[in-house]
Amino acid sequence: MGDRANLVVETQPKKYVYLYTHWGGEDIPKTLQNGLRLHQRWDDPSYLARILFREMGAGGDGECGFGIDTEMGANNRPILLVRPEDGRKAGKVELYSDDDGDSGVCGAPSKKWTFKQFCDIQRISWRKLL
Repeated sequence: MGDRANLVVETQPKKYVYLYTHWGGEDIPKTLQNGLRLHQRWDDPSYLARILFREMGAGGDGECGFGIDTEMGANNRPILLVRPEDGRKAGKVELYSDDDGDSGVCGAPSKKWTFKQFCDIQRISWRKLL
């Protein structure tokens, strides 16, 4: 039971931080968009991960419902991978199928956006991204 999803931030080449939600999988595209729309720390993976995690936990119950790991947690959704790019404030968001393997970011992404393009998507939802 639940609506599990992982929002993934690349902290170094092929090193990831997984932001996991147990109940908020449907909201992950909007959560990511809200965090990116702050236009803060787009070039700093650790700070950007914190910003996104704060957005994920907004209104949360505190003890359970979301978490952080270095491996992907249970998942029922596609993966949104956030790739900050140092010094360029460009960054990319990539969409991966949820059946690409244990890491969730294997193979080629099915879609890519710059941070700006992702922020500009109107009425964002999984349906719109897929």
